[in-house]
Amino acid sequence: MSTIVTPIGDSRELAHAILEHLGGKRFLAMTGARDLLAIEAGLSFRLPSRLARDNITHVTIQIELKPSYSISFERVSIAERSIEQVRSLTGVMPDELQASFHEVTGLAPSLDVIT
Repeated sequence: MSTIVTPIGDSRELAHAILEHLGGKRFLAMTGARDLLAIEAGLSFRLPSRLARDNITHVTIQIELKPSYSISFERVSIAERSIEQVRSLTGVMPDELQASFHEVTGLAPSLDVIT
């Protein structure tokens, strides 16, 4: 199981809530998401290289105004020393997180999205 690393106590609870909205352990298994990091206002994680659409490798989900989130999809290249934002979504409701993630990355966060 992946561990969420955090320097801030309250941010860990928020990160766990976001992960649960995404699908929890099933999300991690279906997408290969790893290196989960609780940030001050949300959750950040990596995706396996070349698995997601447009080679998206990093996703950051931050709370805006309860209960909506903003999601940033980025392509990070160590070799080229670059970070490129592929797409950004705002005003995403908790029950829309899975569908929004699937729409942008092409990865199914659960078997429910596939059907």
